Amino acid sequence: MMYRKNNAKVESESFTLIELLVVIAIIAILASMLLPALNQARARGQAANCQNNLKQLGTAFLLYAGDFNDLIPYGSNRYNANPGWHEMLVYAKTTPKVVSTEVIAQSRMGIWHCPSNREQKWAISTSTGEQYCSYGAAGTAFYDPASGSLSNLGYFLACKLSRVINPSSKYAAFDASYYKIEPTMLDTETFPDGVSYMAYRHSTGLNILFVDGHVKGHKGPVRGKNEPWRSRNWTVGVK
Repeated sequence: MMYRKNNAKVESESFTLIELLVVIAIIAILASMLLPALNQARARGQAANCQNNLKQLGTAFLLYAGDFNDLIPYGSNRYNANPGWHEMLVYAKTTPKVVSTEVIAQSRMGIWHCPSNREQKWAISTSTGEQYCSYGAAGTAFYDPASGSLSNLGYFLACKLSRVINPSSKYAAFDASYYKIEPTMLDTETFPDGVSYMAYRHSTGLNILFVDGHVKGHKGPVRGKNEPWRSRNWTVGVK
């Protein structure tokens, strides 16, 4: 009788197949409800890390200007595109040293890698594409070593900081797939009047570094065709 009672007790405490399936279904429902929230939290964390990278780049620009007569690096060497502004920051030691001539792990790229850019293989490069860079600076300023001349289209690169009007409203750098950005390059297939090479990695938005060093998230397209908008936000005014 004891054996039969114990056996009945064991049977009464065991999960049936239906009960087990119900538990699994509940877990699956809870997981499906939590997954979007977890993905959103991860995306917010990546955007925050990206903003921190841009803030450090802003500090690097300011340190560079402090060492080089108040000037921001030019965009590139006219003849071979190297060094670019990013390499000049590395050479000036205002940013951590990084390998720029070979494919490296994203974990070794430091501030040059936006965590939402999964394609990046080079820390810094003058080539076009997500695999080559995460950030682009505003402007196209070329230095000609043969003549010593500098062509500056009036944006951030190669400007003299002390002559920038309202630096808190002027663009310095962006989430981008090219190392230098200018508003005359338009990508009308993505957005009407949208500037080319902008990388909208953060929930259809991107992060922007301003000349004064602060960083702000920007939703929607960055446009460049409307001249009054450019003169208000992009063009570096002079005092």
